[in-house]
Amino acid sequence: MAVRFHSLLAFAVLPAAVLASCVSTTPKVDRAHGVAVTAAVHRQTIDANAGARGVLSFDGPSADAAVKHYFQSFASPPAAADTLAIGVSRGGTGSHP
Repeated sequence: MAVRFHSLLAFAVLPAAVLASCVSTTPKVDRAHGVAVTAAVHRQTIDANAGARGVLSFDGPSADAAVKHYFQSFASPPAAADTLAIGVSRGGTGSHP
C-alpha cells in the first residue's frame, strides 16, 4: 500500500511540478521593466529644465586654461610628501626649552 501511495504521489505531483515550471513570469517582469532605472534617474536629476535656460559656464580663455591645467597635472604630478617626517620636530630630544 505504501509503494502504491508513493507511486501515485509521484505521478500526480511530478507532472504538476513540471507544468508549473513552464508558467511564464515575463508579464510581471515586462510590466515593471525599467521602473527602477527611471526612478533612479528622476531622483538624481537636480534640475530637469536646466538645458532650457542656457548654459552658465566658463568663458573661452578660462575653460582653455582649466583644461590645460588638468592635463598638465597628469604629465607632472606633484611630489609626494615625505611620510617619515610627519610629526617630527626640528632638533633636540623633543623636550621644550
